[in-house]
Amino acid sequence: MLSWFAQDTSALNFVALLVAYLGTELAPYSLIERMLWPQRFSSDTNAGSIKNALFLSLGGPMHKVVIRAVEIFRDHGLLKGQGQGHLLGTAFFADTRIPYTLHRGDGQPAEEEHVRNGLLVRILKCMSDTSVLPKHADTASTMRQQITVSHLQLFNFDNMPPQKPIALDAAYINTRTILSLLLSELPTFILVILTTYLHTPLSGSLFLIPVVLKLAFAMTALHREDLVLPAEKVKPSSSLSSPSSSLQPVSPPRSMFEIHIPGTGFQVISGPTDLILPFFRHYGHPLRCRWRECAQMCLVAAAGFVYPVTLLATTFCMPLQVRALWVAYQVYLLFAMMLARFGGGEVWGSTEERVAKALVEAEKGKGGGIVVLRNREGEMIGARVERRVCGSYSEGKREVGRIIGA
Repeated sequence: MLSWFAQDTSALNFVALLVAYLGTELAPYSLIERMLWPQRFSSDTNAGSIKNALFLSLGGPMHKVVIRAVEIFRDHGLLKGQGQGHLLGTAFFADTRIPYTLHRGDGQPAEEEHVRNGLLVRILKCMSDTSVLPKHADTASTMRQQITVSHLQLFNFDNMPPQKPIALDAAYINTRTILSLLLSELPTFILVILTTYLHTPLSGSLFLIPVVLKLAFAMTALHREDLVLPAEKVKPSSSLSSPSSSLQPVSPPRSMFEIHIPGTGFQVISGPTDLILPFFRHYGHPLRCRWRECAQMCLVAAAGFVYPVTLLATTFCMPLQVRALWVAYQVYLLFAMMLARFGGGEVWGSTEERVAKALVEAEKGKGGGIVVLRNREGEMIGARVERRVCGSYSEGKREVGRIIGA
C-alpha cells in the first residue's frame, strides 16, 4: 500500500487533508494538560507508559485543541501580565467542576463546595473494574443502572508501612519523567529512522519537532504545591502499642465528603478534615512564575504548528516515498488519538492511575488492605477503599446514607 501511495500524489494530498480534518476533531484536550504537568502525567514507566508510547504522540494535527487552550488562557487573564489571572480551570490546572457535600457530624450543617482538581476523586474514577465487587442478591434481577459506591478512608500513618509507600507527584522533572516522555514518541522515532534511511538525516531530524517540544515542556514546567499534612496528629492509644497492632491506622474524629458523579456513581471520602481538604484545594496548584508561564503558553501555541510545518516540508521538500511514509504515520496517529480520547488516555501513566491500581490490589487483601501515600517531605498517609455495586440510584443513595450514618 505504501508503494501505491508513493506513486499517486493526488492520493497523498487527499489523505493528508482528510487526516488534518478528522485529526484536529479527534485530538484530545488532555494532551495539552499532560504536557503542562509532566510531574503527574509522565510519572510512570510501567504498563501505563506502554500505552503512552503507542497512542500519545504530539505529532498529529493539534491546532483545534491548541486554539481552545490559548483562548482559555486569555479568558482567565493569564496573558495580561505578572501575577494576573488565575490558573484553575485552564490546561495548567484542570477544574473537574464536581461538587461535594461535607458532613462534619456533631449536628453541624452540611457544607457544599467543589473538589477543583481533586486527585482523590480522579483516583476513584480510575477504579473502573467492578467485576470482583460484592452485589446484593437481588441487584442483578432489578438492575436499572450500575451504580458504584466507593468509600475511601484516609488516616494519619506514622508507623512502618506494610509495603513500599507510593510517592505522589514529583517535585521536579527527573530521569523517569524524561524517559516516559521519550517513550511517548516511539512512533515518531520510528518515522525519523525510516526517513533518514530513505532520504537524508536532515529530513529525518525535521520530524523530531514533537520530541523537542515535549522536552521543552518538561524543562520549563511550573513547580507545584506539595501535599501539606496537618501539623497536629492524633497519636495512637496505648492499645496500639503491641507489635501485632503497630500497623493499625490512627482513627481521629472523621468528616465525610459525599460526591456524586453522574454516570459513574457515588464516592464517600472519610477522615480528618485537615487531611482531606488539601486534596480539594491547593495540592498540585502551580506556583506562579511568569517566565515559566510565558514559555509554557508559547510552547502550547507552537504545538499547533507541528502538523502544518511538517505537511509543507514533506509536500515541497521530500520525495514521494518519504511523503507516503509521513502520511501513513499521520493515519496511525489519527486512530491513536481516537483511542486516547475515548479510551481513558487522560490518566495513562499518571499518579492517579498508579494509586488506583494499588488500591485495587489492596482491596483484594494484598498489603494488609492499606495503601500508603508519601508526599515530598516523606510524610505518610494511609488509605483504604471499599466499593459496592448497587442496582439503582436510590439504592446507591441509601448505601451512601448508611456509610455517613455509621
